[in-house]
This record gives sequence, C-alpha cells and structure tokens, in this order.
Amino acid sequence: MAADELHAWVQKNLARGYTEKELRDTLVRYGYDRKGVKRFFRENYPAGQDRTFGKLSLTMGINSIIFSVIFLGALFGVMGIIFHGVQKKRGHTRHSRTGLLLSIIGICLSGAAFIGSYLYVRGLSAA
Repeated sequence: MAADELHAWVQKNLARGYTEKELRDTLVRYGYDRKGVKRFFRENYPAGQDRTFGKLSLTMGINSIIFSVIFLGALFGVMGIIFHGVQKKRGHTRHSRTGLLLSIIGICLSGAAFIGSYLYVRGLSAA
C-alpha cells in the first residue's frame, strides 16, 4: 500500500471509530514493520492535530453533564413551582419557602450550566 492509500485507509477507519492502537495492530498483523507503523502515525498524526476523536468524546461527556445539570435545574424549578403553590391556612394565603428555595436552586443550576457551556464552547473555538 502506498503512503497516500495508507493515509486514506487510516482516515477512513478513524472516522469509523477505530482507535489508533487498533489500526497499528491491524497494520502489523498484515505484515508492516511495527516501528515503521509507529513512525508513520507519529509523523502524519501528531498528537492533537488529526486525532480529534478523544476531544470529541470529551465534548460529548461535557455536553451530557451540561444537559443533565440543565435538566436538574428545570426539575428543581418545576418542583419549586409546585411546592410554592398557594396554601390556604386559616383564611390567609401563604407561600411555601421550600418551593421558593427549590425554584431559586433550579434557576441557579440552569444559569450556571448555560454560562459554563458558553465559556466551554468559546474556549474550544479559541483553541
């Protein structure tokens, strides 16, 4: 396989989700020299340049954390609205402090998640 074909093969399989180690082992199994394969990956795929799949999984993990915090904030907000409902007690209407506290916690969690996601995306675009 020529260097261009090998490069295209590696790109295609990286896009399919194979790791660099799996591709190196496959090439060695097909008769390529282990040191030559290692040198090919080191020269053509320096760390952090074309190997974006580690960053992609990190991004997916951070996005899932952000969305779970937003969901948790919305859940607290809904619970707060429910608990904050007007209670009749001896002819007087009174609001529950627990509901108000849950609503405030929900708003803070959602706001922090939105600000965190904005700063994270801004940091990714700057890098």
